[in-house]
Amino acid sequence: IVLNLADMAYVLSAQEAGWQVWGLYANHFSPAWTSEVLHSEALTNRTIAHVVAYAVAFGLDGINIDFENMYLKDQSLYTSYVEKLAAALRRVGKWVSVDVTVPEGSDQWSKVFDRPALSSAVDFVFLMAYDQHWATSAKAGSVASRDWTESGIVKSLDMIPKEKLILGMPLYTRVWEEAGTGSSKKVTSSTLSFMRTSAWLKDRGLTPVFDKKTGQNYVEYKSGTTIYKAWLEDETSLAMRLKLMESYKLAGLGFWSIDFANEEVWEIIKSQ
Repeated sequence: IVLNLADMAYVLSAQEAGWQVWGLYANHFSPAWTSEVLHSEALTNRTIAHVVAYAVAFGLDGINIDFENMYLKDQSLYTSYVEKLAAALRRVGKWVSVDVTVPEGSDQWSKVFDRPALSSAVDFVFLMAYDQHWATSAKAGSVASRDWTESGIVKSLDMIPKEKLILGMPLYTRVWEEAGTGSSKKVTSSTLSFMRTSAWLKDRGLTPVFDKKTGQNYVEYKSGTTIYKAWLEDETSLAMRLKLMESYKLAGLGFWSIDFANEEVWEIIKSQ
């Protein structure tokens, strides 16, 4: 019932290079599937057995549990599921982390997480401090501004020990297009990876300016009747998030996703 996409060659090559490899266990944002599993003891036991078996078979160092978009009524069942899965993984010597959103927002995306209980059950909690403005937001804005990110950290630390909390940051920028004006204005967005930011700016002859309000570099330009806006994820924003991690003495910094990174990301981290 648990689809396995692990690549043994990747695991071996990464571990030979000195890296730990953790598997991602996700629910694909399906509240119905998740609820069905959580309400069935047989499915609960079977999925846990599958995850543990995969972790052992592929020699993984740990498992990251990334369940998102769940029914609020299933909160306690999800907590129990994480506790049971974490205990089973620990018995075979695996680390365990769980992903949570910032402590605000809707029932299914934020309130469903019992953060104190989840943090007690696992080794680390990954704070997904991004999507302040979603891809379908009606208003253009940063994926994760400094103040919004810091607020998420502060609220999370009321429920999660700092030695367990990992600050997650986006490695993508949303480029917003505002067409029209007033009631007829249409706002859409597209995603720009960290690795493509410099080329995108160069192709358009754009020079970012620092926006004190968000703690990020910002660009804006007009083409015809359409205005383009972007709050950049770049060296400046990465350094800002590293500073937040250090000032709050968090367990570490994480990213979504490594596919969006380039060598500059790792060089910046090494230089801090």
